[in-house]
Amino acid sequence: MVEEFRRAITSKDGAALRALVVSDATPFVASYVGKHGPAHHDSTARDFIGEVTGSTHRLDERFAMVDVMVFDDLAVMAAAYSFHEDDQQTNHGRELWSLVRVGDGWQIAAVTWTVIVP
Repeated sequence: MVEEFRRAITSKDGAALRALVVSDATPFVASYVGKHGPAHHDSTARDFIGEVTGSTHRLDERFAMVDVMVFDDLAVMAAAYSFHEDDQQTNHGRELWSLVRVGDGWQIAAVTWTVIVP
């Protein structure tokens, strides 16, 4: 699922991103640290998808140290990430997804991440 999310970002595929989340209202919350923080930015999957599909830059989100813990029909994904525009890293941090089982697959119920700007 992490790779599907990354591919949807790089291809700016709004439909693919929507298929990965519970709804357009799924919370996407960023916590800024360092020179831009502490601060929060509360948004939704709809907002994130709009930013991705409306961007004029080449986008990529790279994940490392991915760890998934499954608890029956709930799961948590934790990873380090770096976000890139036009092959330049714009920020990095840690990302957490809350996941729910839907049929034989999973959907994202919430995304929370830190934003560290180099």
